[in-house]
Amino acid sequence: MTEIKWKEFRKIIDGKLDRGSLAYDAYVSKDQYLMHFDSEFFFKKELEHMERLSEKSYAPEVDKIDLEKLMIYLPLYDNLNHLIAENKAPDDWKEQVHKIIEDLERMNVWKLNLFTHCFYVKEGSLHIIDLYGCVFDDEIVTFGQIDPILSKRSRNLFLQFKELDGIVDMREAYRYSKVNNVWGLRDD
Repeated sequence: MTEIKWKEFRKIIDGKLDRGSLAYDAYVSKDQYLMHFDSEFFFKKELEHMERLSEKSYAPEVDKIDLEKLMIYLPLYDNLNHLIAENKAPDDWKEQVHKIIEDLERMNVWKLNLFTHCFYVKEGSLHIIDLYGCVFDDEIVTFGQIDPILSKRSRNLFLQFKELDGIVDMREAYRYSKVNNVWGLRDD
């Protein structure tokens, strides 16, 4: 049996390679993308939202889930973030992203990490990953739950919407992010 060779997946930010995710360690082989979570909380959120969105055309394809090791294996496709950097993204990628956002919003799902590295492209169609960043309208999320995976910039954003009891108003954080183009999806 041939051993699979994994290398760390890196996203591109301002022309430089950066860690793929703060919620999990991301690796790629010649034909798979591996999400290896440290936190059972974020692993379970990823699985929950994968299940809820499984019938959507943009849902991620899953090869295998290892519940003991907190690993999710996906087929490897081109990451939108890399395709944009290489000027190889589908011409309609922004329209596809906005259609996905509209569909999530109709379901009252707020995906707070709508960055381009959270999408992959299969045969010209976008699929969404990093679903641990989704919350439902009635879901209660505390700052303590999300703090371990926040970058400095994200931490400051979520602190704006932290209430005295530690609960973060995720709907308002989502609205703020969308209106202020935090994800960099608009040209303006």
